[in-house]
Amino acid sequence: MAYPQFAARITVAALTVLIGSAAFAHENDDHSHDHAAEEYTFGDDTHAYPEPRDAGDGEAWYRGNLHTHTLWSDGDHFPEVVTQWYVENGYHFLALSDHNVMLRGERWINARTNGHIRRHDHLEPVELYKGRFGDDWVVTRENSAGDLEVRLKTLEEFRGLFERPGRFLMIESSEITQGAHVVHVNATNLAEAIQPRIGNTVEETIRLSVEAVHQQSRETGQPMLPHLNHPNFIYAVTAEDMIAVERLNFFEVYNGHRGVANLGNDIRIDLDRMWDIVLTRRLAEENGRIMYGLAVDDSHHYENSNSEVARPGRGWIVVRAAELTAENLVAGMAAGDFYATTGVTMAEIDATADHLHVAVDTASDPDAEYTIQFIGTREGYDPSHEPVMAQGAIGKIADVTDAWVFVQAVADRETGEQTLRVYDKDNDQWHEASIAMPEGATRPTGQLYLPSHASRYPFRGQMHNVRFWHSARTQAEAERDMQRKLTGTEEGLVGYWPLDETTGQRGRDLVGERHATIHSGRLEEIDGINALATDGRADHGEVPNASPLAPGDESFTLEMWVKTDSRAHGWNLPLEWVGGDRIYVGQDVGDGWNFVVTTDGVRTDTQDGPGELTEIRTTHRYSDDIGQVLYETTGHEATYEFEGDEIYVRARVISSELHPNPYVEGERKQAWIQPVIPGEGLRQVPSP
Repeated sequence: MAYPQFAARITVAALTVLIGSAAFAHENDDHSHDHAAEEYTFGDDTHAYPEPRDAGDGEAWYRGNLHTHTLWSDGDHFPEVVTQWYVENGYHFLALSDHNVMLRGERWINARTNGHIRRHDHLEPVELYKGRFGDDWVVTRENSAGDLEVRLKTLEEFRGLFERPGRFLMIESSEITQGAHVVHVNATNLAEAIQPRIGNTVEETIRLSVEAVHQQSRETGQPMLPHLNHPNFIYAVTAEDMIAVERLNFFEVYNGHRGVANLGNDIRIDLDRMWDIVLTRRLAEENGRIMYGLAVDDSHHYENSNSEVARPGRGWIVVRAAELTAENLVAGMAAGDFYATTGVTMAEIDATADHLHVAVDTASDPDAEYTIQFIGTREGYDPSHEPVMAQGAIGKIADVTDAWVFVQAVADRETGEQTLRVYDKDNDQWHEASIAMPEGATRPTGQLYLPSHASRYPFRGQMHNVRFWHSARTQAEAERDMQRKLTGTEEGLVGYWPLDETTGQRGRDLVGERHATIHSGRLEEIDGINALATDGRADHGEVPNASPLAPGDESFTLEMWVKTDSRAHGWNLPLEWVGGDRIYVGQDVGDGWNFVVTTDGVRTDTQDGPGELTEIRTTHRYSDDIGQVLYETTGHEATYEFEGDEIYVRARVISSELHPNPYVEGERKQAWIQPVIPGEGLRQVPSP
């Protein structure tokens, strides 16, 4: 079916839209348009498109974001609404980088069942979309079930609404997302979509994705830029992985998504530290390849979002280029001629073979004070490193599939043990395993998934009668209660989802009304039992605002009936609670059930031998010689003269001003200046 693009553009060009600063209100944690602001139309080249800052020598500084999501994958708004936000907030370029797709071809979404629209609990995104862009622009239809479907516009259809020469540019992009190793690689300025490559290791998977981008660039002659996303997301990627992938030259030193652990924890390093380890080992010991650091917001949530989700505007890059074209921007980045920031604007960066000079533009925050740090590693540093170790475990238990089992996972603070019990109903047999818990409390702060979210470890099977207790339950209590439906008033019971509905998209909570939203899964009768069924793809249930259920320093017990489909493979998790700490209950199909509790990153589970120390898959511990603060000063301008023994020098500028849209409470605005090689200057990234 063809759609008349010109007619749609003429209609929207006549549509007036209110524009304001769309600044985030730190006080009430909300962001919205300033409706008292001046009007403009998308057809006008007016004040909506700020002029880029002059960089001298005929060049300018262009502000942009390379990591953004829409309803084409897992964002919660239409791409035009998303793009409008960046236009209104002073960006010059934007890459919409949806997962494993480019914004091409025909795609319809069901406005009633789409899980990302349903975050809003009603059709608010569709209503807002029509209100902003008009009924003539929004293409809808009704399906056989009577549901409203909306066609997603392609990039070529809507880019003309926003692009202006020298003021705003849209760049085709995609996030190449590989689930098994949790490797995400953004590809900027793609010509064709690239599907995920799966290697035997994390390192190989990164390498395959990066090389696929370079290969397409060579074949098409179009400059492209692959970068590694959020390496600390589920702590999937280590510094050692990054070091080994020679053609990987860019990574996200800052990602604004709340779930990616930029700051690490007690045993896992933050991304600044990771950058220094990669730079030191590459430049001094390995392949001599540079690594440049990006800041992105990785936005997924737009209108009516809050600081707990992935909001736009947390981080971006500013590139020095002669013209606002994809070719010039990629070339500027390949030359290291850019900086990453969460709100600090630089007036000058002078990187030469003998010094690094930085100056802050104080106009936007005239009352702010700045700390300028020059960071690097000197020759003769201590290169030793060692793995991070933690207590091991006792082996997975009860590999049962295609049969109902009752799972009881107990974290007992008094005994200091966590215990997993699995009851095999068909054989009337209990399986049990225990291990010492990590020290400290467990406070997962993110979403509770029943079953797990597909972007982590999906679940294929059925489940019902999920109970969460703030007490350490016994096997005898499980035997007494597992065959009956609870009332929701039992002592210590804080969450109870029978999942006994047979239709609809909501699983009731009979305790605190923290109802689960079912995304694509099916509530149906199975084996004479009402249960939730999922197929291991995008299906999952989500309990939003689950943080009040967090046990803190209390004991807790998770219980549920589960039937794992024998066609499932690998990790199959019916329950996952994410956040700074995590709780998993699931099955490694072919091996057995497992109960994982992480506290401040210390993971205990049933994966190795009894009581043994096991190496945690994370970046090794390195000496403090790596990534030293070579010089620190206050003020808005500073120069570091190279002494000759530095392997590299980079700069970080920290403002006294709080970020208005914080990643974590108390976050300060920052900027990261790219590493310079003494005697050389900025190192050019090799062409594909």
